[in-house]
Amino acid sequence: MAMDGRQRNGEDYLHGGPMKILKWGHASLLACTRNVTCFMDPVLVDPFEGGANTFEPPVRIRDPGELARRCDLVILSHEHFDHFSIPSLALFDRSCTVLYPAGAALIETALRRMAFVNATPLQTGASTDGTGAEQAGDFEFEAAEFGDLLVMPTPSRAPFPELGIMLQTEDATFLNLVDCHVGEAEANGIRTRLGDRRLDLLAATYQPIVEYALAIDALGTSFPYEAYGALLANVERLAPRAVIPGSCGFAFPNASWLNHRHFPVTEKQFLRDVQALAPQTWPPPVARHARDLALVARATRDGALPPPSLDLRRHPVVVLLHA
Repeated sequence: MAMDGRQRNGEDYLHGGPMKILKWGHASLLACTRNVTCFMDPVLVDPFEGGANTFEPPVRIRDPGELARRCDLVILSHEHFDHFSIPSLALFDRSCTVLYPAGAALIETALRRMAFVNATPLQTGASTDGTGAEQAGDFEFEAAEFGDLLVMPTPSRAPFPELGIMLQTEDATFLNLVDCHVGEAEANGIRTRLGDRRLDLLAATYQPIVEYALAIDALGTSFPYEAYGALLANVERLAPRAVIPGSCGFAFPNASWLNHRHFPVTEKQFLRDVQALAPQTWPPPVARHARDLALVARATRDGALPPPSLDLRRHPVVVLLHA
């Protein structure tokens, strides 16, 4: 079933009640609040990135144009083409608000040539020299209000313009780290910005980046324990109420031999490791179909149940898995 927010029997399943996060595929996430539909890193074509990548697991895109037309807000995290898809952006209304990292010249040029009239760069306060910052206070979080949604970019240590995305409503906070290079200083800065609020849902960076090692030795590299440990430590530092694996939901259809080397961690293994490191963090309430939101009965794809303290009916964020 296509989850495009259309009303069924007079009820809008995506925009009533708690914030909904639709895990579309790879890094594409749709956030729906009571009056805002926000698409993060929309990729609505498959294969993508010039035919090099395809969604894994596969995604059925029934009517991407209809979904794009219903969107109020687009947020682009950085200008790599598996996140910044020009063929997908071409489906959106040119009056749609687009937020992107300041200094991303390629995004800025493309949006201007495509005649997007409401494109706004966001500052993260992050260093772009690859070293990051030493103190949490070095980060100034610029906020943008959009309907009932507060959007705050979060910093990255990447040597190019890149941002994470924090979304807040009156009763929910969601953080999408996308591919951000986040260390202790950045995580502490995010915790400081949260103040007394709890992080309800984290879309965590979970796949260690091994592209550079593979470029040198595609078969002989060992498992990147240190890099993976740092990603798990970020989850512990941010202390979310619930976590889902973030981006890296794709595969190489023309070089399948490379997939198990490029993606050494499965989503299930990551969630098991999070549970071992931070037992208080659980996968969020999950619904397979929009019509089932009022009857959410499972918390993970493989059927693990949440602890009694997690009341699914009262959880401020619900995750939908695109079917």
